[in-house]
Amino acid sequence: MGENMVSEPGENEPEPEEMESGAGEELESESEDELQSKPEEKKVRPEPEQKGVQSQPGEVILTQEQSVDRGSGGKEQEGGFGAGLMEGTLVLTNKRLVFVTMGEAEEDLSEPTDFNPFGKLKLFYSDAEDLKSIPADPDNLIVPLASITSVKGQKGNGAKPKLEVKWLDGRRERRVEFSQRLTGKRTRNLDDWARTVEKLRKGKQPLISLPKAPGIDTLQGQVLRVLSDSQEKGILAIEHLVEDAFKIDLDPDKVKVASEKLTSAGLVKRRRDAGGESFYHKLSPLGDDNLSA
Repeated sequence: MGENMVSEPGENEPEPEEMESGAGEELESESEDELQSKPEEKKVRPEPEQKGVQSQPGEVILTQEQSVDRGSGGKEQEGGFGAGLMEGTLVLTNKRLVFVTMGEAEEDLSEPTDFNPFGKLKLFYSDAEDLKSIPADPDNLIVPLASITSVKGQKGNGAKPKLEVKWLDGRRERRVEFSQRLTGKRTRNLDDWARTVEKLRKGKQPLISLPKAPGIDTLQGQVLRVLSDSQEKGILAIEHLVEDAFKIDLDPDKVKVASEKLTSAGLVKRRRDAGGESFYHKLSPLGDDNLSA
């Protein structure tokens, strides 16, 4: 496999050039009148370029998992991650794995899970509804799928689902482990990403085209925005998130109408439980291979 550099924000930025000496010597030879007659030049210092996560041509978000712990899975040599854990959102596109630590939000869970039987937990996660929303951060991690040498999923024996990734950073092979904090009534978890990542890396994962999303100035667009974390939500949860995100008051019936319109448009999938309550999640270009199902 060829050498692929993993570009993390903030690395390898050029040092500012030093000012050449002798620049003031010509001024000494000019007369005082000549100097006074010249308009004062404004020296504008160039603003440093903001390097966030820029979308690549043809790149789309396929799924994401919030509240993921990132660690090296063991101690690396100097310059590696170390064994400490970091929490954020793991985003999978058709070209890269992106671990995002910015824009942390806090949320209380109301339902117990296998790892949280008391039903209360403070979550810190990142809102990554699109790649442009992710600013530069030294703790973000970007791994091009083409640079991956090994990807494995781990689950079982009461352990949390994990994804272990190895990739080439220049001539050096690096390793990172992601573990899923939240588990619920889902058929697919973080360990299931391994198969999809491998298929994407080899160009064997089919993708589907989704309809154009409605504008964020519409209720449908706002509902789709809060469903961008790829997780299933009921009407009341959607209503709460939209109200909180956009500082508006909503009628649950209008939220349901908007959700149903998104379902009819092919942007959202609806599931009804045994009691007849509807739950919605955003459709992925992965189609039937949706990792958030």
